[in-house]
Amino acid sequence: MTNNQRVDSGTFDKDDVRQYLQMVQDTINRMSSNSSNCKNWALTIVTALLALCTSVSELRAYLFISIIPVVLFWGLDLYYLLQENKYRNHEQEFIEKYARKDSAWKDLVYSFNASITQKNKKYALLWHCFKSYSVMLFYPIIIVIICLLSYFISYSDTCCHYFNDVYMKNEIWFMA
Repeated sequence: MTNNQRVDSGTFDKDDVRQYLQMVQDTINRMSSNSSNCKNWALTIVTALLALCTSVSELRAYLFISIIPVVLFWGLDLYYLLQENKYRNHEQEFIEKYARKDSAWKDLVYSFNASITQKNKKYALLWHCFKSYSVMLFYPIIIVIICLLSYFISYSDTCCHYFNDVYMKNEIWFMA
């Protein structure tokens, strides 16, 4: 019996269930990998922008531009975490129905619709993703580092100008 015939007739064996769970788990792994890639790209782009802005003195005032990719990748990372959590909940719901021998589990086989259900409340799930350690220990720390670096670089430029002015006045006074 082919997969299409099994879906049409509603008869599934344990191998079909195992294969479906493997496909859902592959989707979850892909979302997790995309989330990790967001962090890698954010860090790479921010590092490049910071290196460019600090090396060219005319661009030092634009250090805060480095916050833009952080915020964009933060949003993208939250999206992938949200999708990953929706699929985890979908997988858990399927396993619970299958373990109880509930006939509704057959409707979920080969269904990849991880839509918002009663268990998957959108805003609660989004808040859960927002406060996850993988996000809150990464992006806010990068923003704080950018702000501190901007402050110290602008402060050091001010100090350097001040000390150069004082030094030059003293040197001129000493030479006179």
